[in-house]
Amino acid sequence: MSPAEAENSSELLQWSYFSTKIKLDKIHPKLSLRETFSPRFKSNLSELDVLLLRNEIFYEHNDNFTSSLGYDFYGIFNDSNRVENRLAEQFLYKKDLNKRWSFTSRIRLEERFQTDFDLRLRNRFGLSYKVNPKTRIVFADEIFQSFLGGQYLEQNRINLGLERKISEKLKVTLTYLLQQFFSDDELNHVIVTRFNFSL
Repeated sequence: MSPAEAENSSELLQWSYFSTKIKLDKIHPKLSLRETFSPRFKSNLSELDVLLLRNEIFYEHNDNFTSSLGYDFYGIFNDSNRVENRLAEQFLYKKDLNKRWSFTSRIRLEERFQTDFDLRLRNRFGLSYKVNPKTRIVFADEIFQSFLGGQYLEQNRINLGLERKISEKLKVTLTYLLQQFFSDDELNHVIVTRFNFSL
């Protein structure tokens, strides 16, 4: 790829998330565990690029505020063929603005163990609109900031999607995500499907 092509590279990606939330009522009524399996494909959806395995413990402080601790296994299967291990601390604030509109703010701090150690902050703001009791339109913008990796503003992700409540135990979300890397102007178009199970 020429330098000019690299500066303006763009690709169609597909990410899937399969998450299961398990209430830990026998330990504490405000605790829950979430397990996530996420394969990610590139090269116009024909080649496995990344496998993300995520384990998180959540504590629900009240109806609006939740915090969590987690571990990520992030396996990259492209030319670099490497593994990244992450520890993460997360704080999530949710607020219903009225009967239809809701606001969310999420701050996530990641300690990234790869070839070099990096500390990354992810700051996400979102809005959702309730179309009916089972359907929501969701929008979010997330900025990634790297403190030790050399590129302070790492990337930005803009999301627009549709969430559907299939049953009391399953929600499905289909999202278009625009991902921009600031270091080389790489722009990716990502189709994201999320399956959220509750047990």
